[in-house]
This record gives sequence, C-alpha cells and structure tokens, in this order.
Amino acid sequence: MTTHQIYRLVAIGFCQPKFYKKSVWTAAKKLMDGVLCPNDLAYPFDFGRGKGKYSSKLSINDAQAQTVELLRKNGTVLTQHGFVLVENDSRSPKPINLNTEQINWVAQRSIQYVSYDQTLHTASIFEQKQDLLNSDMKWLTVDEFICLPFVIDISKGD
Repeated sequence: MTTHQIYRLVAIGFCQPKFYKKSVWTAAKKLMDGVLCPNDLAYPFDFGRGKGKYSSKLSINDAQAQTVELLRKNGTVLTQHGFVLVENDSRSPKPINLNTEQINWVAQRSIQYVSYDQTLHTASIFEQKQDLLNSDMKWLTVDEFICLPFVIDISKGD
C-alpha cells in the first residue's frame, strides 16, 4: 500500500461504515484489526448501530503516521522518493514553485495533483533536501505531501 492509501484507510476505520462501499470498509477494518488494534493505536469501540466501530487515545493524524511507520518497518509501504518545498504553514503547506533566479537547484521530476477546488497543480520534486535560509519554507517528503488533506494525487508513479 502507499502512504496515501494507509492514511485514507485509517481515517475510514475511525468513521462510520455506512458512508463507504462494503469493500472499502472491509479493507479499513482489516487494517484496524490487523495493525492498529494489536499495536495499541486504536481499540474496538461500538458507538452504536450505524455509528463508528473504533476509537483511540491518539489523534487520527498520530494514528495514521504511526501506522505508516509500523508498516514501513515491515517493508509493506510503497514509498515515493524525493522532497517537496512548501510554505512553512501547518494548516495548509502549499508547494513553492521557485523560478530559476531564486534557486539554483534542479527538480528531479514533478507530480500533478488536483486540489479540493478542482484546480490542477504541479509540485516540483527534488532528489535531496537543500539548506534553507528562509523560515517561511520547509521540506516535506513526497509521501507526506501526498497525504495532505487538500492533495488528490493524479500522477502515474515515478
């Protein structure tokens, strides 16, 4: 699974089954029962008929990140390599598209994504992190970037 798929399935596992197709809910339940519950990231808790079936002491974001790390140790996470330069804003760190006068780094590749407002965007992917002199910017791995709530990845892999 990709990081994005893991994030989505964990979020679905904490939601209500009635909002998802049976196959999607079954995949989320399998992840919750097979990974999150045995590792104390979540526990079964029936909120009632048609309501959520799992709860956690952690926030959903923490449960998602820790699930990815557990699965990464097992070698079951498909990872996209590289880094995206974004605004240093924890609410919605949008990518920074620098022109060649501002930076002398060459992007390795780019990915396309559609934001929630249905606008097509391109993010430059760099092979390595570079030192930043500006605190308004930070580096995210491609996996972290794709898991941001406003990103819907439409790229076709590496």
